Amino acid sequence: MSDRETKSNGAQSSDAALRYLGLDDADNAQDAPTESEILAWADRFLAFETDEAPPPPASLWESIAQQVAVAPGIRTVHPGDGVWETLGDGLRRKIVHIDPDTGCASYFLELAAGSQLPAHEHPVDEHCAVLEGTLRIRSQVFGAGAYQFSKSGHPHPPITAETRALVFIYGPT
Repeated sequence: MSDRETKSNGAQSSDAALRYLGLDDADNAQDAPTESEILAWADRFLAFETDEAPPPPASLWESIAQQVAVAPGIRTVHPGDGVWETLGDGLRRKIVHIDPDTGCASYFLELAAGSQLPAHEHPVDEHCAVLEGTLRIRSQVFGAGAYQFSKSGHPHPPITAETRALVFIYGPT
């Protein structure tokens, strides 16, 4: 299974867990994969009922307590949290949120010095902010603090990292 499939299934699994626990009041019709994920969560919890599962680590409860302590509806992702997936040579991405209504994602994209993000087209509008490093698109150079909006349906030229760079993107996965 690829990193991309794992992330996709992780988001689906998270949604299924909320539905299984009765914490998701969504009135959406469920498709077969979601039903199987819900059943998988039922199997996971069955192990707790039969004393076959090890107790959850204390760090899990600490993490839950910290999230609840901030405020309802707020979720924080710290730098060490999440999973980086490799997209290509010198390109890594860490998705921190997927909007279930739009399918758009908020994620960090890390580019190694000299790496290139190939030309591409955006199926939806994309917002990008450079957090660290220097990027080049044709003759224009963008550094930390630069923001770029890319309209859906328009081609995006290749992006080259002149230095190691970290960007934050809200757009298509």
